[in-house]
Amino acid sequence: CIATAIGFKLTSAVLPVPFLGVSLFYPRSLTPMKRLLKVSLVLFIGLTVGCLPIVISMVKSGLQIFCFNNVGYHLANTIWRGLSECTWGTSMLRKAGYVWRMGGHSCNACILVTLLFTFLILAAEARRQNTETRKLLGGESMLAGLLVLFTMAAALQPTPLFPQYFVMPISFAIVFIGSCYGAISIANRRATRTLLACVAIVAVLFGGVRLFKYIHRLHRTDTWTAIAVHLTAEDIRDHIDEVEVGGKVATLSPLYAIEAELPIYRELSTGPFLYRVGDLIPDDQKHAFSVVSKSGLQALFDIESPSAILVGFEGHLDSAFASYAKQHGYVKIDKDFNGGTLYVRQ
Repeated sequence: CIATAIGFKLTSAVLPVPFLGVSLFYPRSLTPMKRLLKVSLVLFIGLTVGCLPIVISMVKSGLQIFCFNNVGYHLANTIWRGLSECTWGTSMLRKAGYVWRMGGHSCNACILVTLLFTFLILAAEARRQNTETRKLLGGESMLAGLLVLFTMAAALQPTPLFPQYFVMPISFAIVFIGSCYGAISIANRRATRTLLACVAIVAVLFGGVRLFKYIHRLHRTDTWTAIAVHLTAEDIRDHIDEVEVGGKVATLSPLYAIEAELPIYRELSTGPFLYRVGDLIPDDQKHAFSVVSKSGLQALFDIESPSAILVGFEGHLDSAFASYAKQHGYVKIDKDFNGGTLYVRQ
C-alpha cells in the first residue's frame, strides 16, 4: 500500500521513513536482531518490490521525462503561479499563515482541540504513574505520530499551498488520537468519550452542512457532474457532425472531446497544465515533452487546423484559442455548453 501511494503521489515518498524507523524499535517483545530481520528487512523488501512499477515506468519513459513529470513540471508550475500574482502559501511566512487559517476552520479546529486534550490526558497519566509519556504509548501511537509529522512536512513543500495537500496529516492525526485511547486509564476514558462525542457533533453541524447544500438537486441526474459532462459532450459532437467537418478539437478542456469520442491534439491532452507553463520550458525540451504554449499555438494549428475549438472553462488561458477562431472565420455556435463556447470550422 505504501509503494502504491508513492506511485500515485510523490509526497507519499516520506511514508517509508516512519514505518522503517518504528520497525527498528517495535515490537518490544523481539530482540533488536530479530526486529531487524523479521520486521525491518521484510518491510524493506516489500517496499522494494512494490516500487518496481515506478522503476519500470522510469526506464520505459526515460529518466529525463520521468524527472520532468515528477519534479521539473512542478518547479515550472511554481514559477508560473508566481508570475500569475499568486500570493497565498508562497513563502514560509505565508505558508504558516495559511496553515493557521486552515486550523481555524470548524472541523480542523475540532481535531486540534482533541489533539490538545489527548496530550494533556497523557501527560496527566504519566505524572500519576510517575513515568515518561512516551512509555505509555505503543508502537501504533508512535507510528501514527511520526506519520503526522512527516506528512505535514511533505504537505508544506509544494508552492503554493492548497487544502487537499493536508489530507494525509489530518487523517493520520485522527488515527493518532484513536491509537492513544488505549493508553488512557479507565477513569479518564469517560471524559474522553464525552469529548469525542461533542467534537463529532460539532464537526457534523458545521462541516456537514456543506454536504446538504445541493441535496435538493439529488434527484436531478442531469446535474450530476459525470452525467452533465456526458450530455454536454454528446451535444458538442452533434453540432460538429452537423457541419460535417473532419479533424481534431482544440481545447484546454479535453475531457469533453474525449467523452464525445472526438480526436484531440496530443500537445493539449493535459488540458491547461502543460500549456500554461510551456513558455517556461526550454525549446529543446518542448518536443520531448509534447509541449505547446500560447506562443506556439499558431504554429501547431498551421500544421493541422482544428475542426472545432472549445473554450470557456479555463479563463484567460482560453483567450488565444478564441482569438484564433475569430481571426480564421470559425462559426460560433449560439448555445451554452455547460459554460463553454464552441466554434466550428466552416
